Amino acid sequence: MFATSTCALTSAAYAQAPRAYQAVPVTFDHSAAGDPDLTALIVTLKESVGNSDLDPLFKALSANVAVITCPVDPLVPCAPGKRGIRQAPANLSPTERIRQGLCCTGMAKNEITEDLRKETVTGLIAAALEAESIGAHPDVPGLACLPAWPIFDRAKAEAAVRATRIDKENLRVTTEELVLRAKPAADAPEAARLPAGQIAPFMTDLDQPPPDGWYAIALPQGGIGYSDQVGLNELTPSGLCFAKETSGWKIALFVMRDQ
Repeated sequence: MFATSTCALTSAAYAQAPRAYQAVPVTFDHSAAGDPDLTALIVTLKESVGNSDLDPLFKALSANVAVITCPVDPLVPCAPGKRGIRQAPANLSPTERIRQGLCCTGMAKNEITEDLRKETVTGLIAAALEAESIGAHPDVPGLACLPAWPIFDRAKAEAAVRATRIDKENLRVTTEELVLRAKPAADAPEAARLPAGQIAPFMTDLDQPPPDGWYAIALPQGGIGYSDQVGLNELTPSGLCFAKETSGWKIALFVMRDQ
């Protein structure tokens, strides 16, 4: 699957070159994407949020909607009730859970205006609704999330982290085939290709950071490759999830990530 090159291991210039690791593929469950009722709800929400009208959003909230903030570690389950998860108080109304859970953490109360709260909530929800694909939540059966979450073997991903010596939060998933080069230059020899739908260890702690526009990825065969393609996504992105209830699809979960 991977092209090799003697130039691919130029990472000797770095203090600790990443070791080889087993490639970690990801999959997506897009089964809810073809549901016409869910599609119609998303279209309605896009239009209303685009017009800064949050009433349809509030009407679409499940009575049990949760707003959670997950740790930066993408290898731990990110779901209500899981260890390390912060959650908006359940004794608040669904609307207040959204208003308080999505806005203004860390700000002084006297700095939080109604306009700021509305602008923040609108912006976060609008960004989630613009996601190109919807997929099942890997840890909560029945939820369909925007954007789609990758499903992968966490044990294999942990092994890749140990081999490459990166921080877990620097794991990414490829959204297209990545051509990785031996050096951060368009005319450098090709070191490897990572297919779309594979975990990519994003290298940041380098003695010689790549120039602007380029980034470094630890290669499955060991060493480092470079790319200037825009083809990486978060493993556990912020977004929102829907659940199908007796009355139809409802917004059941909002996910935030620690920065």
